[in-house]
Amino acid sequence: MVTSPFTAFLDADDFWHPEYLQTVADVIEKERNSEIKIIGVQYTRNKKDLNSNKGEVEYFRIDNYFKIAIKNTLFTSSSTIINTNFFKFNDGFNPLLERGEDIDVWIRAVVSGGYAYFIKNIMVYYSDEDKTQATRIKADIGNMLIGTINTLYKPILSSSDDKDFKRFISKYVYFNLYPYYFDLKFHNQALESLKKNEYKFFLPHMVYWLPFRLGVKMIKNEKGTKLLRLYLKFVFRYLIR
Repeated sequence: MVTSPFTAFLDADDFWHPEYLQTVADVIEKERNSEIKIIGVQYTRNKKDLNSNKGEVEYFRIDNYFKIAIKNTLFTSSSTIINTNFFKFNDGFNPLLERGEDIDVWIRAVVSGGYAYFIKNIMVYYSDEDKTQATRIKADIGNMLIGTINTLYKPILSSSDDKDFKRFISKYVYFNLYPYYFDLKFHNQALESLKKNEYKFFLPHMVYWLPFRLGVKMIKNEKGTKLLRLYLKFVFRYLIR
């Protein structure tokens, strides 16, 4: 049985530029002396962006992924390619996770060693129509990466000397937990998840100091939810390094 050295992913509602795979193959060939573990490709939510000529391939090696990941994850389910060896020596997609199972793989792929690259050319159309619809229905936080990440990654966090990786995990929790923290059904689980953060950041923690009733009202309102997310984006993008 012939197995490709790299594995690409594509969701049913998304599609690639006709030259997507060739572009990725060209980058792999140019960097053939490097131990490539994962490659991300620029995506768009505007189909017209894929109609233009892709032009000269522009890409770069990501030297410190976890330093920038909270600002831009760079990897999505339809624009990511992983070295197949990762799946031979590590667990694949976690069947116990209803949401975040793809992010879990990207994180563990980076942690496992090797190099990460990102192609700047727009080569993928990412449809968020069904994804947005799905995220309106909250899954049990105990079956989501956001509610279990500190527990799932405890062995890695305990053995890792990478401070940026550890800080990223704490930032990830701060950035994504608030819709569940201000939901009576999931509040206690969310609170426990927050307590397990190794790093405490004052500015993002202010969101979780809001009076509970005010927080509940905000996440039930589209403008309120957007305000909280914009605040956290601003904090992590410009105030916390």
